[in-house]
Amino acid sequence: MKKLHKSYGPLPSDPAEQDRLFYSIYKRHADDVGVLDAHKSYLAARDIATINLLLLFMLVPLAWWAIGNHARIAAYAIALFASYAVMSIAAQAYGTRLVQNSLAVASQSFKKVSS
Repeated sequence: MKKLHKSYGPLPSDPAEQDRLFYSIYKRHADDVGVLDAHKSYLAARDIATINLLLLFMLVPLAWWAIGNHARIAAYAIALFASYAVMSIAAQAYGTRLVQNSLAVASQSFKKVSS
């Protein structure tokens, strides 16, 4: 954190300013393997969570109309919601990892420049 503070000045506390600073750091180091992997994992988990939520709202009413078995439909809805919840938590974890990896690479690149 000291290297980042030295390189980028006082780190902002305002969320909008934090986003701007992080995005500029991320864009400089987006081609790093660790940053690419974390970004790919974040996007995949986010997309899977969104698809599960959409399927929950689209397929459960369709199953209700087609099958009519309340126990099976409830189990299906619970499974889709559980999958959505797990993937949402995973997406948050991968998003955090993306930020950590980007900041770690930024602090290492600053070390190389100053040496």
